[in-house]
Amino acid sequence: MKLPKPKFNIGDKVYLILKTYDEYICEKCHTCNGQGNVYQSISDIAYKPIKCNICNGIGEINRWVVNYKIIDESCIIIGIDYTPINYQWDTYLDFEDYEYIYNVSYICSNDWDNEYLEEPDKYKETKIFSNKEDAQVECDTRNSNKNNNHI
Repeated sequence: MKLPKPKFNIGDKVYLILKTYDEYICEKCHTCNGQGNVYQSISDIAYKPIKCNICNGIGEINRWVVNYKIIDESCIIIGIDYTPINYQWDTYLDFEDYEYIYNVSYICSNDWDNEYLEEPDKYKETKIFSNKEDAQVECDTRNSNKNNNHI
């Protein structure tokens, strides 16, 4: 069993980026233009109104705006988790020679602040940064991409 080399090691001081849902907005549905109905052609000159399937006939869409933020204080990596996501056989007949592909995730010290926590959160490498400046650049990049703000 060959495990991938992790980007971070146990004991490293890191900064986490997490999603927050701070703002709830209501906007007019762009499909039906706020009317709640769209019109389906039933002949060359006749149209039938049907309920908009995007807003369910309400005419507006309510959604949370996703923002990315850095956890204010750094945390320490206290565990590394290797989860097999699939495996590849060298041949279909030789089941002993297979290789797993792993997801690497990290357990951080801020998860252990809660004494009632049964299982800590695991963070992927895309959410962990070695310094605050890199984490801030990534937050700014993710927050400027407005296409990701839809749930």
